[in-house]
Amino acid sequence: MKFIFDGEFYKITRVTGVHHNFLGISFCDDCNTPLEIKAFSSESKQESVFESDVKKQVIQGIEEINKELETNYKVKKIQFVSSDTPSNSVYSYLAKEIVKRISVEKVS
Repeated sequence: MKFIFDGEFYKITRVTGVHHNFLGISFCDDCNTPLEIKAFSSESKQESVFESDVKKQVIQGIEEINKELETNYKVKKIQFVSSDTPSNSVYSYLAKEIVKRISVEKVS
């Protein structure tokens, strides 16, 4: 996995064999605006991942990791690639990994 902070987005990529996924998340302290989600698309590939699935998984992952780590991260924006490998849980996993890494960096 690759993890970077790029401006306001924490970004993570995961490539395992033929499976590939990208997730970018921006957080806010007190979100007063609706969650924004942006899908990047590839001209050479058909959409296989849908906004509603990514949003649901990210929110679930953030809720779970907040409970586990006793944190209070709130998602402001989500980025993903619509031609990535579909999965029922990978975006939840990636969201958790982002928060874990942020938490470790804040402690260090």
